[in-house]
Amino acid sequence: MADSAIRKTEDSPPSSKPSSNPTSKPVRHVVFSEIPRRPHKPDKERRRGRCCSGCFVVCCAWGCMIGFALVLVLLVVAAIFVAFLHSEMPEVHVARVSIPSLDVVTASSQQALLSADVDIVVEVSNKNDRAKLSYGTMTVDVSSEKISLGQTKVVAFSQKPKNSTELKIHTKVTRLAVDKEDGAFLKSNVKDGEMVFDVVLSGTIGVGVGRFTINGLPVTMACHGIQQSQVDIGQEPKCSVKMFSFRK
Repeated sequence: MADSAIRKTEDSPPSSKPSSNPTSKPVRHVVFSEIPRRPHKPDKERRRGRCCSGCFVVCCAWGCMIGFALVLVLLVVAAIFVAFLHSEMPEVHVARVSIPSLDVVTASSQQALLSADVDIVVEVSNKNDRAKLSYGTMTVDVSSEKISLGQTKVVAFSQKPKNSTELKIHTKVTRLAVDKEDGAFLKSNVKDGEMVFDVVLSGTIGVGVGRFTINGLPVTMACHGIQQSQVDIGQEPKCSVKMFSFRK
C-alpha cells in the first residue's frame, strides 16, 4: 500500500495552478539590437585625409596668388604699351580755312536752305625719330555752330619719322534745311570773318618701330572751336588726338 501510494505521488503531473503568492510579477524580456557603427578608419587613413585637405587649401592659395600676380603684370604691361602708343601719336594742326561760297535762302518763316563750300588744310606731323605711322581711310566731318557743313573722306597715307603731311579737305552742302535764324547768323559770321569751325577726323592708325608693327588702332583727331580769324593771321590751332576713340 505504501509503495503504491508513493508511486501515485511520483507519477502525478505537476499542478498547473498558479502560485498563490500575490507579490509575484511577470518577468519582462528586453531585446537590445546593436546599432551599426561606422567602419573604423585606421589612423593612417585619417592622417592621409587631413594631409590631402591641407594640400588642397595650400594649392588654392598659391593658385590665387599666381593668378593675381599675372593679372597685375598684364595690367602693367598694358599701361606701358598704351603710354608708348600715345607717345608715338602725331601732332595735328589746322593750317588754313576758307569759305569760297556760302548762301542762305529763306524757305519759310522758320526755315532756310543752306548751300556752302568749305576748304580746310590740316597738317599732320610725325615728330618721332624712329616710329613710322600709317593711316587708314579717314572720315572728316566739318560743322559750325552745330550746323553740318558736309562730310568727306581722306585716302590712306603713311609717314616716315620726322615727316609732315598736309591734308586738303573740301566739304560741301547743297540746300541743307536749317533754322532761319541759325542760317542768318552763319551768313553774318562768314561776312565778318568770325566763323568758328569743328573739324573731326576719325579712322585708324598704325605704328611701326623696327620690326614691331601694330595696325588698325582706332583714332580720332578732333579740332574744336577753330576760329577763322585766328587762322587768317597765321595761328595754327592744335587738335586733340585720342586713341581707342570710336566715332559715334
